[in-house]
Amino acid sequence: ALALILCLAAAGPAAAGTRVDGNDLVGTVAAAYSPLGGSGNRKLVRDADGYWYAVWLGNISSQYRVYMNKSQNTDGTSWHTPVMLAGSGGLLIDTTSHTYHPWIDIDRTNGKLHLVFQVGGDDLYYAKLVSLSNWSSASYWKNLQETASGPEVFASATGGFYTTAAHADYPPSIALDSQGSPHVAWSQNVSSTYRPYYRNGSTASGWNDTVSVSSSGLKYPTIDVDAEDRVHLFGLYYATGKDIYWYYADSPYTSFSGPTTIIDSATAYLYGVSAVADRDGRIHVATQAYQNPTWCPWTAYYNGSSWTETEDMDTTRNMNRPEIGVKWAPGQIGHLLMAPQFSSPNHAYIWEWTGSAWGPSGGADTNEYPADYRVAV
Repeated sequence: ALALILCLAAAGPAAAGTRVDGNDLVGTVAAAYSPLGGSGNRKLVRDADGYWYAVWLGNISSQYRVYMNKSQNTDGTSWHTPVMLAGSGGLLIDTTSHTYHPWIDIDRTNGKLHLVFQVGGDDLYYAKLVSLSNWSSASYWKNLQETASGPEVFASATGGFYTTAAHADYPPSIALDSQGSPHVAWSQNVSSTYRPYYRNGSTASGWNDTVSVSSSGLKYPTIDVDAEDRVHLFGLYYATGKDIYWYYADSPYTSFSGPTTIIDSATAYLYGVSAVADRDGRIHVATQAYQNPTWCPWTAYYNGSSWTETEDMDTTRNMNRPEIGVKWAPGQIGHLLMAPQFSSPNHAYIWEWTGSAWGPSGGADTNEYPADYRVAV
């Protein structure tokens, strides 16, 4: 595709979702860039005033580079000129190395955006945008403690990080707690196994020590923080390729409980992990299952005390990797799940969470979707 359309993915229990076209959902963020990056990566967020911020990975002149843009209106239909954050001539990192896997989260209370990304196979970087209105100015991107301009390395290991751009099997992920402090997870190559690691910090104290979450291999490490500031970490168990694991940690975040298997497949191989926690402590997780010849979204739901798994959300179409996000519309905050259809790249199917199950958004299939609905990845 020559245009990056940022939208989200979904699946619903036996019922068809509402079909949308990518341009109807979010609009064209940037032309002439090849969007790359893994399922689950939070690449689209919205600030307290309703403006949108997008990051993505582009393959330009045979180099993978990290880009960013901000919307010019709250509808997300008009955007500024994209800025290259990392790559040859990058705003934050000027490097001839490939850069990979951008992931963002936003502190709407304090008006700050947090970014993690990878440079080469050796380093993971963090940067904080301290003034949203100055998003394209290098001097407003700081380290965690805001004592120096520019990004900082928060994890380093020679050859320790995955360098395949198209699938993002082991990307760093970031989520913020109620104080706007970052929590980061990633998988790192140790003795030929990509093991999950975690680190958190704050503006006041800087980065805390790195925590080894498990010695098991974990693909698609995906982190989120719920309303009680409990950290949730999800990923695909590498040894089987058929189990989604859940780990969690509470303050002071020095060790994790788990794993608990929340999606368990007997025969289908699973690809990608997307997760979101809401203000009430409920959590949704989505993945893609391959049951020859069908690709289908599967989900799991946490009600605060137990998990419920739902398989075969839609077996009538071949669905690509699903994404879960937060729906932002006038007076509404809820969950949306969306999955693009293999046979129709410009179409996506959206489901909405009813409070107990996934149901189609708006009822019958349609080619359009109201312009005031957006999904934050």
